[in-house]
Amino acid sequence: MKTRLLLPVALAALLPNLAAADTLLGVFAGVEQWQPDIEGDYRGDGTAVDLNQDTDLDDDDFTSLYVALEHPIPLIPNFKVQRHSFESSGNAGLSFCSACIDGSIDLDLTHSDYIAYYEVLDNWVNLDLGINVKQFDGSADLHSVAGLFDQNLDIDDTMPMLYGRAQFDLPLTGLSAGMTASMTNFDSNEATDANAYLAWESEWGLGVSAGYRILDLELEDFGDLDQGNFKLDGYYASLFFHF
Repeated sequence: MKTRLLLPVALAALLPNLAAADTLLGVFAGVEQWQPDIEGDYRGDGTAVDLNQDTDLDDDDFTSLYVALEHPIPLIPNFKVQRHSFESSGNAGLSFCSACIDGSIDLDLTHSDYIAYYEVLDNWVNLDLGINVKQFDGSADLHSVAGLFDQNLDIDDTMPMLYGRAQFDLPLTGLSAGMTASMTNFDSNEATDANAYLAWESEWGLGVSAGYRILDLELEDFGDLDQGNFKLDGYYASLFFHF
């Protein structure tokens, strides 16, 4: 009899906690458009290319898509997947090869982020900390007009990174300001992927943000690259939905 009486009492006591936990379960999805400046150089297969002197890559818009799941289960991290499409083409003077004629270059730094993180703070100050596995599946391809010099280098490798995000909300306004950063110095590779932003979210979960992003890569023995230095920075805008 006592057991039957205790069961509904225990369930009644748990209901407020379950309801609170449910409000913490959320899905975030968004799309970003980024137009960075590109500079750097790389070396592979015995050839060195200076992106500033040997090429004139187009200033294209690049797209990122992301989805994140946050839940109330202790010890299990939240998870975010982000896909960054980055493909740019342009003319290549091929000044490094006296026997070659002018051609073109296709640079692809497309990559995915697989982020596991914990919410350390979750109020008007939000702080997330975790790890990011950044996986590249791009390439650097050179083409000469007559086919005298063609080069195809895969940029396909993975690096572990530390991840953090801090956001400061202005109560009752939907406005916030924040910064996200992933950084690593692992196996002779250094990388920083960071952005600072301002955002506004409506009461229905639809929002917009705008900010500045920097992707700085110093690579060694990465895919087919013997060495690579790439810096991309510029403004971006984002549309997101939270439900």
